[in-house]
Amino acid sequence: MLRELRSRGTTLASCEGASGGLLARRLLRIDTAGEIYRGGLTGLSNHTLAAFLELPPDPRPQSQPHGPEWASQLAVATRHRLQVDYALAITTRSWLEDSEQSAKAPFAHYALATPQGVVEVRELNLAGDPAIAQARLTKSALNLLRLHLRGN
Repeated sequence: MLRELRSRGTTLASCEGASGGLLARRLLRIDTAGEIYRGGLTGLSNHTLAAFLELPPDPRPQSQPHGPEWASQLAVATRHRLQVDYALAITTRSWLEDSEQSAKAPFAHYALATPQGVVEVRELNLAGDPAIAQARLTKSALNLLRLHLRGN
């Protein structure tokens, strides 16, 4: 994927909540010089992410899940703020209880902002082991970019 971005002469940045910086770590292991991956933001609260990106504060309490529109705003703001071609954003984790009695499992949204202004957003169930959920979330976000670059 980074080879494809390099061949196109494009750049990438990220904004992460629920993945806790795992996306940035994966990309930095490959692009150590920062040619393609220009960096990113990691924050454990929506308030922190909004402040970094100079977005208006979200009036919802941290305990209330954020929808796909928040992921979209984060991706677009990251793309503009860090002046890159593509941006991946992962929202903070919903604070729903992770138990068999819960009607809905915890989740997060991830989004891709492109040079054409296209924003694609997906939701991922985060039930189960948090480390596994973070890895799945990171892989899902990278796959969203890969599929976009392939034209799917």
